[in-house]
Amino acid sequence: MLFRDGQALKRIEAIGFAGGPEAHRRAQPRDWTSWRRSGGKVEIINAKGEWNALAFGITLVITYHDGSTESRIIVTDPKDAKGAIWLDGVGYSRR
Repeated sequence: MLFRDGQALKRIEAIGFAGGPEAHRRAQPRDWTSWRRSGGKVEIINAKGEWNALAFGITLVITYHDGSTESRIIVTDPKDAKGAIWLDGVGYSRR
């Protein structure tokens, strides 16, 4: 799960941690890493300090009629057509 502050949670099931994300980050720092946007891709840093592109992260750029734009990071697993979609850290799933 990607957070706006550049942090990434590697174990999505940990999002329900009783004390919230900050408490989980302090208790389980190995479950966390950093992410960035680079060349239209989403990258996370691995244990060796190397940046690797996420295989299924893309950036959606929306341009409005007034010329303003906004970007949203979309992360999903293309192998799971019924799985959750994450837009800038907010999860959506089929009902």
